[in-house]
Amino acid sequence: PGFSDNQLVVSVPKGRVVDLLIQNLDDGAHPFHLHGHEFWVMAQSPLPATTGYFPWETYDSLNTTNPLRRDTLTIAAFGWALLRFEADHEGLWAFHCHISWHMEAGLLMQFMTGGHELAAIGVPEDVLELCNV
Repeated sequence: PGFSDNQLVVSVPKGRVVDLLIQNLDDGAHPFHLHGHEFWVMAQSPLPATTGYFPWETYDSLNTTNPLRRDTLTIAAFGWALLRFEADHEGLWAFHCHISWHMEAGLLMQFMTGGHELAAIGVPEDVLELCNV
């Protein structure tokens, strides 16, 4: 078995700062987790959340002085959050809802940092041996 055609992988150059806006259009909350990084919570919808959207007119005035730093954040039902992280080391890093069956239902993507560096390293032999299992 290979990769599914419906995998979402976003390639990010190493060292790039990524802003990620999560808009939860669902009636349930979702605890989103980013592997391999901690992100800053730049802004999030007020609670209780309503069917609002991120106010883009506030983007240039975000609090960049010591914002909350996490690797998991629950996005409220019908809420949103603007997250920021630095892609500071190579790898494939999953970003997903931490409710297992939500992840299986499609609430999972990956950030590939430093794709050129990864290609030069290649796949280690012990990892390749797992493909024969």
